[in-house]
Formats: sequence, structure tokens, C-alpha cells
Amino acid sequence: TIIAIIISVVFISVLAKRFTRPILALNELIGNASEGDFTNEADESDDNEFGTLAKSFNQMSNKISSTLCNIALFINSVVESSDMIKNIESDLGGINTYVRDIASGAKEQVSDVNIKEMKERFLMLNELNGRLRDDAIRSRNSSKQGKININELKKQNESTNIMMNESHKTVITLAEQSKKIANILDSI
Repeated sequence: TIIAIIISVVFISVLAKRFTRPILALNELIGNASEGDFTNEADESDDNEFGTLAKSFNQMSNKISSTLCNIALFINSVVESSDMIKNIESDLGGINTYVRDIASGAKEQVSDVNIKEMKERFLMLNELNGRLRDDAIRSRNSSKQGKININELKKQNESTNIMMNESHKTVITLAEQSKKIANILDSI
């Protein structure tokens, strides 16, 4: 009977390690993910609840990583829009300068109007107006794309939250089962 007890204890210890090892590995990956490291994936090779949990974790991790990439792309889009707005402001400053120059020149040269110079300034003003209009259109289009990106990010975030909640429930269930196994081992 002592040999049977020893064999049982050894068997149960091996079995307990087999159950707790995937939980501990997944717990380490969750800790890494909470620090922003999504490069490692959980082992999905088990054909049981642990494999299912690992697969769910990997999907969630990939979704979060994808969402973070989309956020970075969106931020770049916003920065580009900001640069376009700065260009528009610069162009407006140039237009204002030309208008002031024209007005000043008109005051000084009321009797001696230089039509050719006025035409050139008008053409330059017209060209700046066209560039300003083009920049405004690009900015509006970029803003529309930004809104689309924000809506997509919201959808991805909702999906990720659902997956995280499901994974959390599974981890809690596995932790409870591990405690039961540990209690059985302790009682032996």
C-alpha cells in the first residue's frame, strides 16, 4: 500500500504539473502583453481547454497589436493633416502679403499704374488660391479617412474587449480547477 501511495503521489504531482505549466506560461505571456510585448505567442498545440485558451489569447494579442498599428497610422495621418494646415496657413500669409503689397502699391502709384506688375501679382494670387483650395480638399479627404479609421478602431477595440473578457473567464475557471487539484494533492 505504501508503494501504491508513493506511485499515486508521483502520478498526481506529474499530472498537476501538466495542468499548471500551461497556466503559468500563459500568465507570463499576459504579463508581457500588459507591458506592450505582443511578439510571443502561446502554444496552441494542446487539444483541450488550454489549447483553446492559448488560441484565444493569441487572437486577442494579434488584435491588440493590429489595433495599436492602426492607431499609429491614424496618428501619422493626423500629423500629415496638421502639416497641410500649416501649409495652408503659410499660403494665407503669402496671399495677405501680396494683397498688402498690391494695396500699398496702389496707394503709391495711383497715377502711374503698372498693369503688367498687377497682372503678375494677380496671377500669383490666383495660383496661391488654387494651391490653398487643393490643400483644403486634401485636408478634408484626410479628415474623412481619419473618421473612418477612428470608427474601425472603435470596432476593433470592442471586439478585443469581448475576447479579453472571454479569456479572463477561462483563466479564472482554470485557476479554480488548479486550486482543486492542489487541494487534492495536499490532502494526499
